[in-house]
This record gives sequence, structure tokens and C-alpha cells, in this order.
Amino acid sequence: MTVGVSLHQVDIPYGEFTLQGARVMQVQEKPRKEFPVNAGIYLLDPSAIAFIPPRQYFDATDLIRLLLAHGLPVSAYLIREYWLDVGQHGDLEKAKRDVAEGLLD
Repeated sequence: MTVGVSLHQVDIPYGEFTLQGARVMQVQEKPRKEFPVNAGIYLLDPSAIAFIPPRQYFDATDLIRLLLAHGLPVSAYLIREYWLDVGQHGDLEKAKRDVAEGLLD
């Protein structure tokens, strides 16, 4: 299985501490974190279909966990092109603006 992955950045509005027990080991002021996130794009090897239980709800992330538990490979494909989750109204509006402004040409 291959999963489409996008990099998502989060700005932390506070200083972040690295602790060892109660001891401060490091401080980073207002860091920006970057995380690989699920873009909801999947490519399945036909053999993976056998892991999907019939007639019950089974999410793609459930399949990923099951494949990993069986020691089967799951690869990430980093999407470098424009990608935006439009599952929330504000993000859908942003996507519409981006298209109207020609950002996807």
C-alpha cells in the first residue's frame, strides 16, 4: 500500500520545553513544527483487499494499521504539489479562492 502524504506546518505560539523528568534540557521559542499528514490518497496492491473485512465499516487508516501489524510494507508518497483538505468549510473557500487566483495553473 502507498499513502499520499502532505507536509503540514503548525506554529506553536509558546516557548516549547524539552524536559527530562522535571529538568529543562532545551527551550525553543515559538517553534514551527512540520508533520507528514494523510492526504487521503491511497494506492493498494490487490493482495491488500483480502485484509478488508466484509460488510463492516473499515477506514483506510484501519487498513494501514492492520497491514503494519502483519509486517507488510506501507509506503509514503510525498505530495509536493498543491494539496488542501477541503473537508472544512473554511478550507473549501480557500481552495475556491486559490483556483480563482490561478494558483493551480
